[in-house]
Amino acid sequence: MKKKNQVTNSNTVEAPAPVETKTLTPIQEKREQLRKYSAAVKPLVTEGKFKTVNAAIIATIFRNELHQIFKSFDQWKIEGFKVKKGEKAFCVWGAPVAKNENEEESFFPIKFLFSNAQVEASKKEAQA
Repeated sequence: MKKKNQVTNSNTVEAPAPVETKTLTPIQEKREQLRKYSAAVKPLVTEGKFKTVNAAIIATIFRNELHQIFKSFDQWKIEGFKVKKGEKAFCVWGAPVAKNENEEESFFPIKFLFSNAQVEASKKEAQA
């Protein structure tokens, strides 16, 4: 039986176990999970199989037959779709934000994406 986050191609990478800690905020937990995903796929980027870590994470951990198109909530909304109730966003690294003199570290924001399998036509679009 396949694990939920595993793809059956030559670039298969098993998703690391979720971070379990009570001292981190939810966003910190998501960042830590992304760090683990990034470390798991970095060899594929180094080998040249993928151009970016985000591309490798989506292709090897998140993507399967049902999840082919990834867009932000706002992008889906513009196209007349809404996210199905209870769906969880896929998390990928955003472009780094340069640190300023008040910050100790650079900031890498998280971008939340939803796949085509997680959305449905909004009622307005369905009636048209």
